[in-house]
Amino acid sequence: MKNRYENKLKKYNAQILNLYPAHFISRLILALEMKKIEKEGLIVLEIGCGEGDSAMPILENTNLHLDLSDVSEEMIEECKSKLSSYKDRINYICEDGLSYLQNCKPYDIIFSEWVIHNFTWDEKKDLFSAIYNKLNQGGSFFLMDKIYPAEGAKEMFDTQMKRFEYLETEAKEGIVKYETQDCLPEFKMDEKNTMEGLKDAGFNDVVIVDRLERDVVLIAKKE
Repeated sequence: MKNRYENKLKKYNAQILNLYPAHFISRLILALEMKKIEKEGLIVLEIGCGEGDSAMPILENTNLHLDLSDVSEEMIEECKSKLSSYKDRINYICEDGLSYLQNCKPYDIIFSEWVIHNFTWDEKKDLFSAIYNKLNQGGSFFLMDKIYPAEGAKEMFDTQMKRFEYLETEAKEGIVKYETQDCLPEFKMDEKNTMEGLKDAGFNDVVIVDRLERDVVLIAKKE
């Protein structure tokens, strides 16, 4: 599965992330929701750890041990550097998420933040099914991503685009192009198609626990 986030944007990544309110609030909420079900011995996997920004709030707010996966060796190395103070609680896996899920051990919790929107809907459905199949009975899938509501999607998109006016020209043009691709039918996530995709994969208990503009924290349980 290909991540559409272009390499030239990565040098601006910190600046771009700081213009997303969800980078601060939604990531913390996901970590605090995970803390609610924390207990010793839970096996936890992240799909697409990137530079470690998504795992950091979980490591800070829980005592969980994490398997962090990413297809990019560069991202794994940056993640190791950023999360070095938590190295005893982390196992790194450099592999495509879907490929790994086809052969890995089962997990109690699988989570992903701002990754799944990158994939086509055929890939999303395959990934949702693989996640469901690799969760232990009673396990949970935590998702933070841009999932538009039935109404107000254009206004939410426009609000975020205005924030990018503070970026340098190269960064602004790159992120606007990327965000515009996210809204193409083959990629766009909204509440209806995301809920349907998860339920088709086998999840019956799917709840949006928080929404911040277009970004949601969602929990899907395998019962």
